[in-house]
Formats: sequence, C-alpha cells, structure tokens
Amino acid sequence: MVSQLHHLLLELIPGGAKKDLSAAQAKKLLATVRPRDVAGKARRRVAAELVADLERI
Repeated sequence: MVSQLHHLLLELIPGGAKKDLSAAQAKKLLATVRPRDVAGKARRRVAAELVADLERI
C-alpha cells in the first residue's frame, strides 16, 4: 500500500514525496493537491483511500 501511495504522490506532486512517508504526512500533502483533470482527480481519490487504509492499519 505504501508503495502504491508513493507512486500516486509522484504523479500528483512535482518532485514527489519522501520515501519514509507516514499516513499523516501523506494526508497533509494530499490536502494541498487540487488536480483539475479527471485522471488527476481519480489519482487523488485513490491516494486518499490508501491513506485511510493505512490509518486503519
């Protein structure tokens, strides 16, 4: 899950995110992302779902 999340963040955020990212840090990063295209919105939604899954674990 973490690997999938990291890959999505690389696509959503210029420069990506650090590799040892916590769920809370990913959540904060996602809060700053506002994609305009349909694909970006879908990526953001999937990333948010992964963060929620990681928080539950």
